[in-house]
Amino acid sequence: MANLIPSALKKFKLIDYFRRVDYGNEYALQILKTDQVSFIQTSVSWCECGSNPYLHITMGGGKIFGLLFIVYKFGFDLDIMSYTWKDNFIDDYDS
Repeated sequence: MANLIPSALKKFKLIDYFRRVDYGNEYALQILKTDQVSFIQTSVSWCECGSNPYLHITMGGGKIFGLLFIVYKFGFDLDIMSYTWKDNFIDDYDS
């Protein structure tokens, strides 16, 4: 009876969020997340450096749909059915 739940569902989270500080603040929200794939991921950021307005729409390349929108210091990112973002990628890269 203990092995009725597949191992992929044991690491399943309904909602997860994190804050990352790296040249500004980024707040991310992930909905229906596993270690590898998330159904919806969104982030809002406020950067230290300004930028020109930017709109980037993607389909494919590890996600079904992606939207990146930046105006001056404000940024918004939305991914649907994409690889899960990692909140500790900088720590993994440094080690």
